[in-house]
Amino acid sequence: MRFLLLGLVVPHAPALLPEVRGEADALPPLHVERPDCAVLLSPHGASTGVYRSVAGDLDGFGVEGLGVTRQTDADLCARLAERWGQPLLDEPCDHGVVVPLIAGWVPDVPIVACALAEVTGPDAAPVPSAIGAARGFAAALASLTEDRTVVFVASAHTSAALTPRAPLTLRDEGLVLEEEIKDALESDLGKLDSLSPELWTLGGSCGAGPLTALGLLFTGSKASVGFYDHPFGVGYLLAEVG
Repeated sequence: MRFLLLGLVVPHAPALLPEVRGEADALPPLHVERPDCAVLLSPHGASTGVYRSVAGDLDGFGVEGLGVTRQTDADLCARLAERWGQPLLDEPCDHGVVVPLIAGWVPDVPIVACALAEVTGPDAAPVPSAIGAARGFAAALASLTEDRTVVFVASAHTSAALTPRAPLTLRDEGLVLEEEIKDALESDLGKLDSLSPELWTLGGSCGAGPLTALGLLFTGSKASVGFYDHPFGVGYLLAEVG
């Protein structure tokens, strides 16, 4: 029996956590069917690969004492890394993994945490390389056969250019990218794989890789969006597939 795949899209901004904002309210929970394990893909790794263990913190964001450690599946980590052709990573997990786990948006099951090399910031890897790695990741995950239910978690933001106060200020390309992503969620997730690297780049999204993988794994499916907002000019959403 092949993987029975479910899907999630979750944000990873530390500012969304009540512990960071200093507010009691939090984004709504997700109610996905409890899987046997979760495979999470972050776009903020120091390099591309599969984390050997699932542990990390937010010290790099000036948030002391806020971290997470979760059980992983060492066998699945190794097999996924081999099929993907990427290494097992020994460094702590990046915030694209840490924030969703702290927030409780990922079910409390063994986690296989994966990363794509960072595509935002001054030392960013090019978006086409992230998309290529994400396509390889999706093919590797889809090729595995297991007698269990796995949830794929795309850790991603949409555009970072949605308002004048956004990190990239307001850009027409950001607004176009946002509408393209929303259309794919509402009609066919496979459309996410057809978005151009230029649009992802000019729209200022870190989500090119994880959302491309989501599109390839769930082509023909729609997503149910439980939350969407852009309070800092960056699109944050929680969505479920399956």
